[in-house]
Amino acid sequence: ARVEKKDAAGLVAQLSPGYLDFEGRDRASTAAMIEEYFSRYRGIKAKLLASRIAMGEAGTASAEIDVSLYSGLASALRKAVGFSGENYRFSCVFRKNGKWLVSEARWEYIPMESLFPESLKMLRELFPNL
Repeated sequence: ARVEKKDAAGLVAQLSPGYLDFEGRDRASTAAMIEEYFSRYRGIKAKLLASRIAMGEAGTASAEIDVSLYSGLASALRKAVGFSGENYRFSCVFRKNGKWLVSEARWEYIPMESLFPESLKMLRELFPNL
């Protein structure tokens, strides 16, 4: 919901104070990246396809999340044109300090054949002609 509302501050609020991503971006750098992305794309839509969560040591957890992102014309006409967006896998480490916050994150483009099986099922429900 925060992505679709272009709520960069709300997204960054989910990051721990010591957050770093796979390219060494901290909270401030991530906020700038998000704002730049939001300025380039209209009508951003994010569809959670599937997630896998594993509890770690006390106060830690990890998650792998498949997400389909699309915008503009594809957002408005996605079913008509059969475009399922670009699929990404986010890998996150969470730490609980009062509430769960993301302390580390990595993401990469995932071709359709590399999505989790449950993600493919979700895409087929959304786009029967895939």
